[in-house]
Amino acid sequence: MRRAVVLLSLVLLAPGLAAVSASNAPVVFLRDGLVVGVSGSAEATWTTSTIVQAGDTAFLSVACEACTTVLSLDGTELFAGTGSVTDVRPLEVAGSLNFELQFGTSETAEVSFLTSTLAASTQRPQPTDAPFTTLDVTGPGIDWWGGQLDRPRGDLGTAQRVIFQPSHDTDGYVLVNLSEPGWLDLVERAGDGRTVLDVRLHEGSSEVNLDVQWSEGDGMRWARLAVGLGQRVLVQASTAYPTATSAVDLVAHPAQGELRLLEDSNEGFLLVGHGGDRTVVDVRGSEVFTLTPITPTTLRVEHLVDGAWLQNAVFEISNSTTVWPLPNAVALRFTCGSPSCGAVGQVRDYGDVGSGHDAPNALDVTSNLVLNGTLVGFLPLNGSAEGHLVRAVHDVADVLPIHIDAWEDSVHLLSVTVHAPGGAVVVDLVPLDPTTGLIDEEARRTITMNEEDSISTQVGRGTHLLRLSVPDSNTTLAEPWGNALATLNYSVTITHVVIDEGEQPWFPPNETAQVWGERVRWILGFSLLIPAFGFALMQRKRVRLSKTIAMQRALLSRISSRLDAGREPKLERRDLRRALDAVAMLDFDEACSGWGTPEVSYRTSGIALACWRLDPRLAEHDGERLLIGLSNNGASWEVVALRLDAPLGEAVNIVSVEPRFHHRGEEVFLDTLGANSVTFLTVELERGPTYVDVEINGLVEGRPQASRATESLVLGVQEDE
Repeated sequence: MRRAVVLLSLVLLAPGLAAVSASNAPVVFLRDGLVVGVSGSAEATWTTSTIVQAGDTAFLSVACEACTTVLSLDGTELFAGTGSVTDVRPLEVAGSLNFELQFGTSETAEVSFLTSTLAASTQRPQPTDAPFTTLDVTGPGIDWWGGQLDRPRGDLGTAQRVIFQPSHDTDGYVLVNLSEPGWLDLVERAGDGRTVLDVRLHEGSSEVNLDVQWSEGDGMRWARLAVGLGQRVLVQASTAYPTATSAVDLVAHPAQGELRLLEDSNEGFLLVGHGGDRTVVDVRGSEVFTLTPITPTTLRVEHLVDGAWLQNAVFEISNSTTVWPLPNAVALRFTCGSPSCGAVGQVRDYGDVGSGHDAPNALDVTSNLVLNGTLVGFLPLNGSAEGHLVRAVHDVADVLPIHIDAWEDSVHLLSVTVHAPGGAVVVDLVPLDPTTGLIDEEARRTITMNEEDSISTQVGRGTHLLRLSVPDSNTTLAEPWGNALATLNYSVTITHVVIDEGEQPWFPPNETAQVWGERVRWILGFSLLIPAFGFALMQRKRVRLSKTIAMQRALLSRISSRLDAGREPKLERRDLRRALDAVAMLDFDEACSGWGTPEVSYRTSGIALACWRLDPRLAEHDGERLLIGLSNNGASWEVVALRLDAPLGEAVNIVSVEPRFHHRGEEVFLDTLGANSVTFLTVELERGPTYVDVEINGLVEGRPQASRATESLVLGVQEDE
């Protein structure tokens, strides 16, 4: 199918513009991809062109006072006129169709310039044996209506266009069908407003008039209708005037697609799509969905229960509509049944006591879940919780457990206060025997309340039940599922008082347990001393290594020499990590002498900084590896961060730190720098910056303080430089 062409779209403007000076170049105003206005000064010229085929029809309409319009095909002039002009003509040969607009004075010209690919007939097609044109249905991802639910976009997609020229005694016709069942969009792009468009449906030997609902806006009108298998659409253009003109676009879409499910900023979602589109939404626990339309919308809702889609309900949404999932439903499927659909969806949970699930309406009191106290949704002792009796989903009763963990033979007083302002509620407090799980009928309490009331009873340890129900349960269960019945919201407050603590269980140990208990204590005692011995050995090694470093000079140069001799870099990195730990035991000046002369050093009254650039072969990530030493001779620093800043503006990114301090971007977080402490660490940077400045920030006695080296460390310099 050959695509209909909008000659004055943005795509065609750039290559087709005539050479004009920058000072008097016309200004083009676009609407939905079509030119509706061209403003120019006197003697300004605006042109555009496109390739046409033989059999196309050109439609030209210009409204102005003193402009000149010229239409030509491959250099041959077809039409020329001054002022407001209209021209419709068939094109007998293919070529380059050129449109030129010359301004005689400063003004704005209203322009419509289109071509068509469908030919209108002046003979009325009959339901049988009439020639028709087949429109291909657009493929996935082609959405002509875009994000606007109530109007088409300027992008034509795979539309075809027909240009009608009816008169008072002659009508224009076009008959089309779709390559498969789908939706047909009709958009009147341009015309003089004198044309009446009627739509009829052919099926077999019958013809049916369609009551098409046309929408209008921005100089266009449009409609969408469903077309089934074996059906054809007849568009008739008529007028009561001597002549009239109308350009109509036709484009077909699939009958079924995917409703777009978009997240909403208010913790909800947006359903956006068109006729036949569908989407699936998961249902988790006790969720209910509220849909509020943003355009006239009809949705079909299906519930996925045990692998089958149930309840083919249809909602014509004119205001907020609530969808209650069926019991055990795991998903909802929404299908758009109107030309366009748009709704804001909100999801809320009607679960009880914050469990995310609806409390059961009945429970076997002999269940092990009750006896073991492992039920979900327990009411808090000495606290409050909220629940809901949702009549719309036949939720007529909630059974809520109360668990008391106490000693044997203990006695407790439970006081339950229920506040239910939505209507009467039956409250049943059911104590259970902790051993058998049977109901203690003597301690059981039941009342019917209308607003707020309390009941109390004495119970033992274990799990007990509180059942709340509506008095008219049979009436509620007789209503259809999801009917708009009022929800009874309630809150429960539990007050728990220990009357008798009971007896604490005690079991005397046997002789074997006593003997082995003593042995185990000795074994555990010696086991706990093992880490102390290990720590002492490690400390001894650290002291020896620190003394060795203090006696050496230019240790970093020795490392480079060993690497030159062929030693593996990972072995040198391991020794360097050990040295970092040991050198912290030395005086800062001794430690600096052991490493060698710093490339950057800085001292204040309390802080000393020193920095060395390490041999590039010590880098683990092909970056720049630095050695940095810090000494604090003053008060303790807190919330300490070491910052490496590039003074020339490059980005600094730290990729690794030894020892393993937390780092991000250009900062290393040291936490605390104690008084009279020495810290050494290595930092590896991504290659890129030429210079870096070393800076330390923190809090001293609760006040911000910073120290920054006065000179920058030069990076990227080779050893022989």
